[in-house]
Amino acid sequence: MYPAYFPELYASLIKAGEASGSLDKSLIYLADQIEKDYDLRSKIRGAMSYPIFIISTLLIVGALMMIFVLPQMTDVLTEAGAELPITTKIIMGASNFLVNYWWMVLVIIAGLGAFLRYFFKTSNGRYLLDSTFVKAPLFGKFLQKIYLYRFAHHLSNLLAGGISIVKALQLIADAIGNWVYRDIFLEAASEVQTGRALHEVLEAYPEIPPLVYQMVEVGEQTGDLHGILAKLSAFYDKEVENAIANLTTLIEPVIMVILGLAVGIMVAGVLLPIYNLASSF
Repeated sequence: MYPAYFPELYASLIKAGEASGSLDKSLIYLADQIEKDYDLRSKIRGAMSYPIFIISTLLIVGALMMIFVLPQMTDVLTEAGAELPITTKIIMGASNFLVNYWWMVLVIIAGLGAFLRYFFKTSNGRYLLDSTFVKAPLFGKFLQKIYLYRFAHHLSNLLAGGISIVKALQLIADAIGNWVYRDIFLEAASEVQTGRALHEVLEAYPEIPPLVYQMVEVGEQTGDLHGILAKLSAFYDKEVENAIANLTTLIEPVIMVILGLAVGIMVAGVLLPIYNLASSF
């Protein structure tokens, strides 16, 4: 009666537990899943807090320099009549634009933010955003492992609770958290209802790795699909933990490269012309 607070997946698991006399197991599973999801979100926030802080600080310091510091330095270069490199001209142009039209920058950022917030709430916008996340070069594989873990984990427990595979696929489609995989599993539910094997449907999608549909095929042939999916979810659970550790390690050199590029641009665009001007006297 309260879908805003209790998703259909939760209600179906509790219903299956009541019907089979194992309500305690269903509730323990839900409690463990909520705790696991919270732990995963905490690890991701912890891994991303450092780069977000560094990049935010870099943008703030860069904006303050272009508004308050660079105009005074560029006045010296302009009065000296020195030939400025293209990098310096670009930085000077950006600095003058920020100084004179800072209000326009704020309006553009606010308007773009409002538009994107509205667009990503639509069906096309949400699908485009989720598709971009899945194909992202650094985070795409990591997110894919999270979605495949949820697929195997939820489907295994729903099947073990006596829920039909068609209904289970429909339930997990909304619990995955990504509209690309949501459409895949809804289509899989429709195809399975017509008599096709699940592994045949999943094999047609590039977002599903061979390991997944091959394991599903083994489960279907042996009649132990929920047991095979439980092993698959355990595998992807470890893969997600390893990916978080690797992501944390990889972020630090990426941040160092970004800082190096920012410092290099400032040195090439501002400090070198001043140094050349001073050495010419």
